[in-house]
Amino acid sequence: IVNNKGYSYGGGIFVSSNGFLMATDSVISDNRAARGGGIFATGGSTGSYSIFLDYCSLENNKAATTGNDMVTGGAITTEGSNTEAKIINSNFKNNHSENTGGAIRTGGLLELENSNFKGSKSNYAGGALFVEGPVQITGGEFSGNATMESGGAIYADENAMPLLNIKGTEFSDNKAERVIVWEEEDMGHEAFAVFKALLDEGAVQA
Repeated sequence: IVNNKGYSYGGGIFVSSNGFLMATDSVISDNRAARGGGIFATGGSTGSYSIFLDYCSLENNKAATTGNDMVTGGAITTEGSNTEAKIINSNFKNNHSENTGGAIRTGGLLELENSNFKGSKSNYAGGALFVEGPVQITGGEFSGNATMESGGAIYADENAMPLLNIKGTEFSDNKAERVIVWEEEDMGHEAFAVFKALLDEGAVQA
């Protein structure tokens, strides 16, 4: 799915309420829209995925201004707390958002396994990820992502931060222009320990 353009939602793919996208061994690149340059998904039933990607490559997608629409998610935007996504063995490279979430912006659950985020950028927050719901990240790598505001690799809002779970993931050379630090009482001891370690590496802010 290459070189497509949507005015508002999903330059490459639009997943409607209660719809489901499964993609394997697929390339989604050089697409453009205001929300979800590559993929936009909304709605869905609690406990079921709206997006499932396996061995996919998402490159050079862009969320860009097309009028009065809010701009989010260079490669993927999921909207709504019931919109869940699972992404495994996939690569995100050089995606860009003119606002939040250089690669992905999520409203609901996001599960990442052995997936890599490299060279994505946002103008506001979350060089690679801007998350507003629970996040589980296992393995993979975040490298060379950047934002002009907070969260060189990941920006998690106040709803997502206590539910940010990261295990065995490498962070390197991610950059943010501005840092806002959460306190331990906002997150709980174990979550804060993980967050503090990543903060020291310049990877995660909120």
